[in-house]
Amino acid sequence: MLKAAPQSGKRHTRRGCAPVTLSVTAIAWAVAMAGSAAANADETKTDDSENIVVTAQKREQKLSDVSASVSAVSGKFIQQQQVQSLSTLSNYVPNFTYTKESDVDIITIRGLGTAGGDTLESSVGVYVDGVYLPKARDAMFPLYDLDHVEVLRGPQGALFGKNTIAGVINIETARPTDYWTGYVQASYGSYASTEETAVLSGPLSPVLSMRVAAYHRQSDGYIENETPDHYDGGGYNTNAGRLTLDLHPNSQFKLTGKLEFLDDKELGVGRELQYIGPKDLANPAFQGIPSGQLYRQISNQTGLFDVDNTQGPQAWLSALNASYRFDSGYTLSATAGYSHFDNRISYADALPINTIVQNDPMTLATKNIEIRLASPDDKPFRFITGFYADQTTLNYTGYSALNFASVGNAIQSALLARGIPAALLPNAAGLAAANTVVTPGNGFSENSHSWALFGEASYRFQPAWTIVGGLRFSQDSVSMNQYFNPTDANGFALGSVASLSSVLPKPNALVAPGLTIAQLLSKTYTGVYNTIFSPAGTPAINQSETEDSVTPSVRLEYRPRPATLLYGVVQTGFKQGGYAPGTSVSTLNNFGPEKALAFELGTKTQLGPADVSVALFRTQFRDLQVSAINAEGTTDTMNAAGAVSQGIELGTHWHVTSHWSLSADYAYLDAHYTNFDNAPCSIDQLLASKTSVCSQNLSGRPLLNAPPSSFSGTVEYHTTFQPGFEFSAAFTGTYKSSYYTEVSDSSELMADAMPLFDIRIALGRPTQHWTAALLVHNLFNRQGALMGQRPSLVADPSTYMVVPNEPRMIIGQLRYEM
Repeated sequence: MLKAAPQSGKRHTRRGCAPVTLSVTAIAWAVAMAGSAAANADETKTDDSENIVVTAQKREQKLSDVSASVSAVSGKFIQQQQVQSLSTLSNYVPNFTYTKESDVDIITIRGLGTAGGDTLESSVGVYVDGVYLPKARDAMFPLYDLDHVEVLRGPQGALFGKNTIAGVINIETARPTDYWTGYVQASYGSYASTEETAVLSGPLSPVLSMRVAAYHRQSDGYIENETPDHYDGGGYNTNAGRLTLDLHPNSQFKLTGKLEFLDDKELGVGRELQYIGPKDLANPAFQGIPSGQLYRQISNQTGLFDVDNTQGPQAWLSALNASYRFDSGYTLSATAGYSHFDNRISYADALPINTIVQNDPMTLATKNIEIRLASPDDKPFRFITGFYADQTTLNYTGYSALNFASVGNAIQSALLARGIPAALLPNAAGLAAANTVVTPGNGFSENSHSWALFGEASYRFQPAWTIVGGLRFSQDSVSMNQYFNPTDANGFALGSVASLSSVLPKPNALVAPGLTIAQLLSKTYTGVYNTIFSPAGTPAINQSETEDSVTPSVRLEYRPRPATLLYGVVQTGFKQGGYAPGTSVSTLNNFGPEKALAFELGTKTQLGPADVSVALFRTQFRDLQVSAINAEGTTDTMNAAGAVSQGIELGTHWHVTSHWSLSADYAYLDAHYTNFDNAPCSIDQLLASKTSVCSQNLSGRPLLNAPPSSFSGTVEYHTTFQPGFEFSAAFTGTYKSSYYTEVSDSSELMADAMPLFDIRIALGRPTQHWTAALLVHNLFNRQGALMGQRPSLVADPSTYMVVPNEPRMIIGQLRYEM
């Protein structure tokens, strides 16, 4: 049995991991028992990690034949390097970033992503086995037992449709095999981190194959929380499982069904204070907080705010893929999917003061279907055409709570100055309860549905020349409902007589003829809070809209020799508009679609033993959806900016000798606003301003999450020696230059330039089916910030937090394979 990680003295528990741990053990036993059967099976397994077949253009193609900038990462690399998530994978893929804020994930390709909240669609389309996942947070699926991951850069509007204006992440899981095989891989590393994967695959009958995979990972976290009995930051506890069935009754028809489950918890606060401004430093609650020291924090709240941070989805994902190849060579295929995400969050700031807490905010259900007809591949004229439809339902079902005790303190001070006896006013606990605002405008539901017709045709008009044209018509509709019902911590309407009566020692005491103390406080509180929050009973907002879009594309391909491809691409992209709910008042941000026009020139060629790729690109964005300051001083999402993303991407993969190989990828990016004249102020501007409301012009300034330089390279050595041993060593270096992670252009709120190095040394004996490896991530223990963020409800605009990167991780791996 695979052993659990040792428990520490803090609250690190394996809640809910028993079923998947048992599944991992059961599959491991099955793998071992099936070993003799596998020995008699036909050995058809090959390492095709360097000849990945991708579907970037809705057809199976070798990467070198795709006329687009695509990075493909093999499942073998992901497994060997223990790349557990898209966030980690982004380190290895230039011009791809994955930024985690408190409760929002932002996926960015070539400097374009969507920030602003989980209600917004991502600018990067994420697909898992052909099933579309509309929100960035849905991409938290762990990466295990995969065939490969494709990163398509640039708009993909014609074939993939809406919300692929920046690019596409296409995740393909491993498929069932027609021979019995399987493996068990387990690892243990720094900070009591464990990872276990078990896979069993093979034929159940001559026409039916199956593959079952179970996965578990856990870590105690690497950010020390100095508050006793609270999670350290950066921990996790993930359980996942997948069942895939392949039905292939003949050579023409194939049906693949998949059911996948995920229970992912991120434990502890992954942020820490980097600087405390003078106004906050004067607050006694901030005394003794470690700031400016990476990997140390105090996260200690009381009462309602006494939470241990846990966030992450519980999700089900199903997919059905069918294809039928006619005798004429035409192929009819269909993909249908359903996903259900319960994105749970128990969240508070990494502070010792009661500020904000959230719990269970969002449930998301999506179903989609796509039907395609493709012509034979071996004709001068080829086409693919199809129909697509989806439906998504989003609901905020939990609560948020904000602490406004400072408002209550100010009101009490004013009443005391007017001669109201202190004995009639709330005590500290009552004051906190009456001024903890729960569900401030957080009731929100949204329903959307889309349909599209699309097609792409190519014609090889000369032996070396091919022209390709694509077109997609889409209709996207969305409707929403937002209601307002702010209450206090006791469940009474905010500022009501009932609210104040519940916390007053003598609520019916008269302070004036016909006026009780509860009535006086209610009038006072209501007068203050109605300027901040919509009062209970405010009419709900119901809106809907429908958008039509047409996204064409054209490509020209030239092959002067079989191993060389030159191409030019003009393509368009479209991202639907929508609604961003206000956090407090009865206002709703209604923003329209954004559009992109992209140009790309590239080549893919073979120079001796080296494969080389080059891509020059420029994308112009119109009506870019951004977060900006409105006249009232709150943040809206609106179509307020234009932007340009341009640069160059280079890649090479080189078999130097039979033992040595080298791969290197580099990207230079210039992504900036061309028009953004109402952007939020920077920290320095807020400090210099006499008001808390100001704006600035960021035209010409960089986009968020757009590192100017990014690099990934690996040198690998592989050899065999007697008696039947294999030895390999890989050294990987990655780099991303510094970039802004917050829209205000504040130098404090940036990701640090991050050179990272990994090393993996492995020894195996294939005849006995085992491999042992030592893996070191962040070999030189580089420390820095992945992003900067201002905390909620602090007094000083210069107070900010950072998300630190993982320190050095030393991991031991053991793998048994049939």
